[in-house]
Order: sequence, then C-alpha cells, then structure tokens
Amino acid sequence: MSEEISEFPNLYTSTTVDASVVISDHFLQAVMCINTSGSTIFLHFFDATSLPSNGATPILRMQVETVVQKDFCFASLGSAGGLHAHNGWVIASSSTRDTLTINTANVALSVMSV
Repeated sequence: MSEEISEFPNLYTSTTVDASVVISDHFLQAVMCINTSGSTIFLHFFDATSLPSNGATPILRMQVETVVQKDFCFASLGSAGGLHAHNGWVIASSSTRDTLTINTANVALSVMSV
C-alpha cells in the first residue's frame, strides 16, 4: 500500500511555547526547535495521534541545550523524503532522555511535514 505524498509540505509554527505538538501528517521532513528553558531538554518523537503518558519510550529523541536553536533535517531519509510514522507524529519536550517526562511549555517549534 502506498501513500500519496503532497508536492508541497505543510508547515506548523508555534505561536507560543509548547510542551508538545501533534502533527497529523505521516512524513516528517524537518524540525526547528528553540529551547526557552534554563536547562537541557530532550525532544521525543512518537508515532501516535495524541500525547503518550509519562514513561513512554520515544522512537527518536534529540537533545537540545539551554536557550539555543536546533535544526533537524529528515528530508533525505526514506523513499518519500522524510521519517515515516503510521499514525502521525507527536513531538514532546521531556526532562529525561530515555522515557517521556513531559515538561511544562518550554519549546518553540517549527515543523515541516507531508
């Protein structure tokens, strides 16, 4: 079964700082994150339609240091140009590396997906 891929990506941009965001698209192409907190955070990526409970293990995680911008590009991965999730993507700010411990709203995100 193949999925139809849009020629143009969708762009989600935070209007405020977030603790998590749900992206309904299946292919994640790029993420730009600004950590507004006073400590290192971990962006957790889940193949899901809603935020998992604390303790959930992400399929991907990225470390973001204090008050910096980090850009992650996934467009060259996968046959359709991005990381694939069957359900969609949930991106969450966690205070712990290996399993989700949801933070308060402390990240500004821009997400490109199809």
